Amino acid sequence: MAPKRKTVKKTDHTNHTTAYNTVGEMANDVRLVLKSVVAKNGQYSTQEASVVSKLYNSELTRMKLQVEIHKINNKSNKTSTTEVLSLT
Repeated sequence: MAPKRKTVKKTDHTNHTTAYNTVGEMANDVRLVLKSVVAKNGQYSTQEASVVSKLYNSELTRMKLQVEIHKINNKSNKTSTTEVLSLT
C-alpha cells in the first residue's frame, strides 16, 4: 500500500509591503541608524537601534523564506499545476 500524500490547503493572503522599494534602500537606512549609534551623536538610542535591527532581520528572514518557497513551488510545479506552499 502506497503512503498517502499530504495535502496543503492554499489560503488567500495579502502581499506584505514595506516602505522600501528595494532591500538596498532599507539597508542604507539601517546603516545610518547604526552609524549614529556608533558615533554617539544622540540621534538614535541603542534601544531604537535594537528595534530597527530586529525589524530588518525579520524582513530578511521573510525574504529568505519567500525564496525557499519559490524554489519548492518551482520544483513541484514540474509535476503539478498547484502551489505547494505560500507565505501568508
